[in-house]
Amino acid sequence: TASEKPIANEVVSRLKKFIKMSKLQRMVTRMIAEMLSPAEVHGLRTLFQKLDKDSDGVITVDELRIGLKEWGYGNEGLEYEVQSMMAKLDMDGSGTIDLEEFMCATMNRCQLEMEENLLQAFQQIDTVSMISP
Repeated sequence: TASEKPIANEVVSRLKKFIKMSKLQRMVTRMIAEMLSPAEVHGLRTLFQKLDKDSDGVITVDELRIGLKEWGYGNEGLEYEVQSMMAKLDMDGSGTIDLEEFMCATMNRCQLEMEENLLQAFQQIDTVSMISP
């Protein structure tokens, strides 16, 4: 619907920004996504469910392609964008995008710039590096 178009535009914009991030940036983003408020999680889950056509809890390449087309992104470069998004969003190598992967790619970028969130993510990384040789 027309009211969903601005939201879809924002989601696609966030996805495109996410795929341009370095691996470290994506890892930190994933940690910060775990700190989202219940309201933010609910909103992102709703968007995720719109893309997850068969409601199996993951978004496949086909579901992503269909969802982007429904949101008006049926341009010539769509297939390249879908493949690129899948390659970067699928952080666990499962061949699909789960809710956690989707949330870290589509959360509001302001979350990344909050000093408190960055400090928490750094502390998690620091703890892991102290444990691992």
